[in-house]
Amino acid sequence: PPPSFPAPPAIPATEAPTEESEEDRKMRIALSVLATNIPQSYDDVTNDRTETPQRDALRWVLVDPYAYDWDALELSPPDAKAELDLVQRYVLATFFYATNFRASWASDDYWLSEENVCQWHGIVCDGGDSVARGRRRRLGLRSDRGLQDDLTGVVTELKFKEGGLDGFLPEDLGALTSLERIVMHRNRLRGFIPESLFSLTELSTVYLDDNRLKGPLGEGVGNLVKLKELTLSNNRLTGDVPEGLGNLSGLTQLWLYNNPEITGQLPASLGDLGDLRELAVYNTKISGSVPSSYSNLQSLQTFKAEYCLLEGDISALYAIQTLKTLSVSGNAGISGSLEGAANLTNVEEIYVSETSMTGTLEDLGALSKLRMFNAAEAGFTGPLPESLPVSLVEIDLTNVPLDGTAIPTNLGSLTNIQKIRFTNNGLTGVLPDISAWTSAIVVDMADNRISGVLPDAIGTWTSCKRLTIPNSGISGTLPSTIGDMMSLEILDLSGNKRDDVEDSGLTGGIPTEIGYLASSLRQLILHGNDMDGPLPTEIGMLSKLEVLHLKENGFNGNLPDEVNSLRSLAYINLERNRFEGQIPSLAGLSFLRELIISKNFFSAFPADWGTLVGLVNVEASDNLFEGQIPDSFTDLYNLDQLFLHNNLFDGTIPENIGSMARLSVFTARNNARRSSPGLRGPVPTSIARLYELNEFDVSDNRLTGTIPPEVANLEFLTKFIVHQNNLSGSVPELMCREKDSLDEESIDIQVDCGVICPEGCCTDYTC
Repeated sequence: PPPSFPAPPAIPATEAPTEESEEDRKMRIALSVLATNIPQSYDDVTNDRTETPQRDALRWVLVDPYAYDWDALELSPPDAKAELDLVQRYVLATFFYATNFRASWASDDYWLSEENVCQWHGIVCDGGDSVARGRRRRLGLRSDRGLQDDLTGVVTELKFKEGGLDGFLPEDLGALTSLERIVMHRNRLRGFIPESLFSLTELSTVYLDDNRLKGPLGEGVGNLVKLKELTLSNNRLTGDVPEGLGNLSGLTQLWLYNNPEITGQLPASLGDLGDLRELAVYNTKISGSVPSSYSNLQSLQTFKAEYCLLEGDISALYAIQTLKTLSVSGNAGISGSLEGAANLTNVEEIYVSETSMTGTLEDLGALSKLRMFNAAEAGFTGPLPESLPVSLVEIDLTNVPLDGTAIPTNLGSLTNIQKIRFTNNGLTGVLPDISAWTSAIVVDMADNRISGVLPDAIGTWTSCKRLTIPNSGISGTLPSTIGDMMSLEILDLSGNKRDDVEDSGLTGGIPTEIGYLASSLRQLILHGNDMDGPLPTEIGMLSKLEVLHLKENGFNGNLPDEVNSLRSLAYINLERNRFEGQIPSLAGLSFLRELIISKNFFSAFPADWGTLVGLVNVEASDNLFEGQIPDSFTDLYNLDQLFLHNNLFDGTIPENIGSMARLSVFTARNNARRSSPGLRGPVPTSIARLYELNEFDVSDNRLTGTIPPEVANLEFLTKFIVHQNNLSGSVPELMCREKDSLDEESIDIQVDCGVICPEGCCTDYTC
């Protein structure tokens, strides 16, 4: 076993004491080396009696099978090669113990073996053929003894990307004075960044992103004058961005993003970094404006500062002709305009969404390399340039108020476009031929005022997942080539019949080829058009369909039996069409939550209706349903709202209606019409078990009997409407109680004169 530690010695003498054991001798020599090269470690292992990585490392050194030259280490001053060996092995052992090697490391090949440290996993050493005497200062050693021309083995890189490190970085790493690269991103390092790292003036690369480091970065980082790459993103750092970063004249990459507690302002000193290519500080609390000095960053290619607290204009960045990515989205305080952005001749990506920027977007036309442009939710106005850059791959103008702006004439020439979102812009004009959008993935042009038709060539958009052009005014038929859009998940062409667009609205039927989208289509939304004809039986092939919304069209005929095959369907809305006959079995629709079929000509529910226990909303008013309200309705224990008014029901209200425990709205008024006498019989006493009931309306029927007194116990009831029936008796007095608070409304009670109602209790009771 490793020897135990003696009482803290004084700084060891250069000569050995008499009668000293070999173990004690090694301890004395090792402590002497630590005292000189790593004073903090010496203090840790001699004064701190708790178990630490430093104490573990020293124990290991004393039993390490590596051939230390203890005699050379005992010289005054020690041999430099021997001293280097001991210091490096001790520091790396400390790192090993501090980062929880046993439980988490991805690989620990050769670690703590007798092999040279350059053989240990993740360690890179100086590959030079010789080390000159001048290396003494660089190594931080006390003498030149042993620095011969064949010396190698100086640690220059710690390479542990995704290495499973789980712990903290020890201050002892500062003794690796030749370290040039620290590559430790994507681990679980925590704690503070050691101050000693800021003394490693040979460092050119520090990758510590994607860890759990905390605390401030500190001004000491300005000492790393050879640093080129510093990535500290995705940590838990705090405090201001150090002005000292401006001293790092060779810095090319600075990542501080996704550190939500980094504060302060962007240092003006960064404007002196003529080699800086990447500056990423997004998702921090950095505030203030973009310094005017940043116009000097003539090597900068990437500026990403989205979702910070920045304000003011960003015009200083327009002077950087090398800029390829400009992203300031999510900074509500950023104002100004894009005037002058035409100078960004190499820019490929501009993200200015959710800012307060205003002005026109005309300068976009000059940006011939622009691939991505996102100004969603910003305050820009028209006009758009007559011609957008044909290089565009994505453009998002969601909710940008371009009212009356003409749609760009070259829209159809954007052959590289993958995602286009012209949503709620108020664009006008004719939709150009967009057949060439063969790379399209998302096409969203909702809420505009444009005419035109969908081309047959949409069948070549085989990668398109979302085609949504609702409320815009397009016309024509749905091309049969829709069936060739094999990736399509959402098709929304609703609301295109607009009063302010001439001859608008889709016509014709749903093509049978819709069935070819069986493996992809999740939403089919076509409401608010002039479409007609029966639903094709092929619709039953859409096994992934979740939403079928066909409201306000002219679809007719019977609902095909194949609808029962839509096993993923959760929402059906067929309101205001001309469907008729009996609803087919829907027993296969186990995920169905809402069924809206009002204002059609349906006449009967399926016999297996009660199996749809997932239903929460059924709107079946204004149809031709007749006979008894099916008792199977009472099996729908999750039902929240049931609308059956304006039908031809002539039986009784199901006695077991009280089993629908979650029912809040029940309306079955006006079933006494045409040849139907309407609902008859009493108001079931079981409604007193509908504890969540809010509205109950069975007016305009032929109900008899009295109002069950238990109804007064329904604490959420706000409407109880039973007039135009043949009821008798009186309104239970407790129903006329005043509510307990000002926020509660009195119950709206409407009865006939045949029912006695206490004064002031009923609405419009003039008997």
